[in-house]
Amino acid sequence: MSVALIRTRVTLGKLRIGRRVVARVKLPASARMATIALWKSKTAKTPLAVATVRLTDARSQHVELTLTRRVALRLHSGHYLVGVTLGDGAYLYGPPRFRKLTIAR
Repeated sequence: MSVALIRTRVTLGKLRIGRRVVARVKLPASARMATIALWKSKTAKTPLAVATVRLTDARSQHVELTLTRRVALRLHSGHYLVGVTLGDGAYLYGPPRFRKLTIAR
């Protein structure tokens, strides 16, 4: 399984207007569900936003995390983590994958 963010650096204004984070995932055809989450840091107790996506049979696809207006307004410039976890037998696919998202002013 591999994960890459479509945009690793985004401005705060664009994120508040567009309110979505997109990741490209390449995974086995047997994977059926993915959970994508936005975290402030690795030590955070709860994610800022979470979405569960049903996957198609395609090996490579884009998964999207849409932020609520409330969450988008609470974001500040800095570094965040986007984590992708596979459901339905996630232990077969390995641990969650985290990628850095930089939000600039």
